[in-house]
Amino acid sequence: MDLKDFVRKEISGWKRYEILAIIFVFCLILYNTINLHDSIIAFLSASFGILYTIFAGKGKISCYFFGLAGSVFYVSLSLLNHLWGNAVLYTAYYIPMQINGIFLWQKHLDKSSLIVQKTKLTFDKRIKFTVLGFLGCTVTCTLLYFLKDANPLIDGIRSE
Repeated sequence: MDLKDFVRKEISGWKRYEILAIIFVFCLILYNTINLHDSIIAFLSASFGILYTIFAGKGKISCYFFGLAGSVFYVSLSLLNHLWGNAVLYTAYYIPMQINGIFLWQKHLDKSSLIVQKTKLTFDKRIKFTVLGFLGCTVTCTLLYFLKDANPLIDGIRSE
């Protein structure tokens, strides 16, 4: 399959209201960028982040390319604003996960439609992940509290 066919399959199946919603969201991002005198890097980071979410919801593998681009722009934005923790988080976790996602996505890909086969967690796995998430947040909040973090509760929950 050539690039043209790949792009055609990635953007197929959109409903009119979905396209209008995307246009509306991008208008909001552009309005905020102009109104807040934000940078083009912030605009691109937000735009690629939205595209990542939309394409992931549609089951398209190209979501990871948008996610990777959005993460790279966000790292740049974090470095420019001296947000070292965010820069490290995106560099050490989100960017590798985007790359890893491309390869893992292939395992559940319907080759004819290029759409991933979606599955649901069992009830037992939902409980397991809920408990693990709660324990992870508790440990992280406690650790941040003892490290004298300015806001351990919010930072601990957000990091999970």
